Amino acid sequence: MKLLSPRTGEPVEYHPALRVGREYLVLEVMVRLQGDGPRTVLRVLDEEREPHEPFGGHSLWNAELFETVSDRMPGCWVPRRDGDLLVMGPEAWHRDGFWEDYYSTEPGDGPSAAWRDYREALALIRADA
Repeated sequence: MKLLSPRTGEPVEYHPALRVGREYLVLEVMVRLQGDGPRTVLRVLDEEREPHEPFGGHSLWNAELFETVSDRMPGCWVPRRDGDLLVMGPEAWHRDGFWEDYYSTEPGDGPSAAWRDYREALALIRADA
């Protein structure tokens, strides 16, 4: 992995959410198919934050920051095309409004259906890793 400053594009040695040399579990891949050429973004799991964060400790990153160490694809991933965006990820996450529902859970409300779908898919992805 190489870390680049979002402001300058220059290499940096540190980012609070990523560690050079560490492996990250990819939860979802998004590819923008038009424009200046394809741009790929990964939703990765941050295992250090995962147990402590209400929303799973995942974040979106430019795929150019990462080196692929395995070509295994989780069995629960299915493709979805939405205009010029191709997404490979769990089918339950493709539902319109999924991420809005996931992030709109208020403290004390208990787990939402989206949160439960996220946890179920995460377990499947981990099992396939």
